[in-house]
Amino acid sequence: MIEDIYPDSEGGGYWCHSKDGYGFAEWEGAEIVREDTQKQLLQTIRTLRPLNEEVQNR
Repeated sequence: MIEDIYPDSEGGGYWCHSKDGYGFAEWEGAEIVREDTQKQLLQTIRTLRPLNEEVQNR
């Protein structure tokens, strides 16, 4: 479900991209998120869900 995870260019956090068709429920289905710590990122990753068609067609 995860396409990529990488550190923020300023070294203060982490970015995570979901694969097509997945989104982070905690962020209203967003396909990319940024968190300040690995712990926060893990909590957000646990909210990854398949997107339903309504969200995909926004």
